[in-house]
Order: sequence, then C-alpha cells, then structure tokens
Amino acid sequence: LPDEERGKELILDAVVSNEMYRNPRLTVADVAATVGMPAKRISQIINSSFQMNFNDFVNFHRVHDVRHQIDQGELKTRTLLALA
Repeated sequence: LPDEERGKELILDAVVSNEMYRNPRLTVADVAATVGMPAKRISQIINSSFQMNFNDFVNFHRVHDVRHQIDQGELKTRTLLALA
C-alpha cells in the first residue's frame, strides 16, 4: 500500500482533479477502484489527513466547486440548483 502522503495525493487527484465529486452517487468504493487501494485505506487516509469522513470530504469539494462557479458569475445564467 502507498504511504499516507502518496495516498493523499492519489485521492486528491482522483476526487478533485478528475472531478469525481461531481458524481452524485460517488462512493468510497468508486474512489478505491480508481486509485487502486482498498476502500478502508481510502477512508483511513481521508480521516487522518483531512480530519473528516469520506462524505464530508466529498461534500466539501462539491460546495467549493459551487462557490467557485458563483464567483465566476455562473449564477447569472444558471440557477443555483443547476450549479449544484
């Protein structure tokens, strides 16, 4: 298994860079399959590195994305629900 720092990078790359958080049905198993680590290890790394559970981690990135879209003026052409 990758060390914690490498695991953290893999998780961030999958969830954030590849925008997996946009999948409304995203599970820890989906992330595990993408990064090639057991789901339990994904949860452990998120808990220890980010001090939050998987759902909070994903929702944090979802909220950040919507806030970014609002800052970019997307609310002028789309509804808040459409952004979310």
